[in-house]
Amino acid sequence: DYGKVPKYLHSVKRDIQSEFDYIQQLHDQHHAENQPPIQPLEDEERVALLEGLKAKWEKRNVEYQAGTHVSVLSDGQKRGRETCEAELSLLEKDIEKL
Repeated sequence: DYGKVPKYLHSVKRDIQSEFDYIQQLHDQHHAENQPPIQPLEDEERVALLEGLKAKWEKRNVEYQAGTHVSVLSDGQKRGRETCEAELSLLEKDIEKL
């Protein structure tokens, strides 16, 4: 019997797994109860959000384009450009979602 798992450990393992499943079920149930109900956007709200995002993208793009002609950048300018690029890509993704 050397190197074999004792039989009683199989039942202990099943008990632990059933307790884990029960805890997971309680967690999922609690999470589902605390989720706010999802309501679809009305067309006016969607259009307003879309216009706002496009305006924000346009403003950020103008700022980005103003700094792209500089060929030698300091560390701060590089970080600013990278931040601006990241924000532009996030705004583009948000616009696509709407």
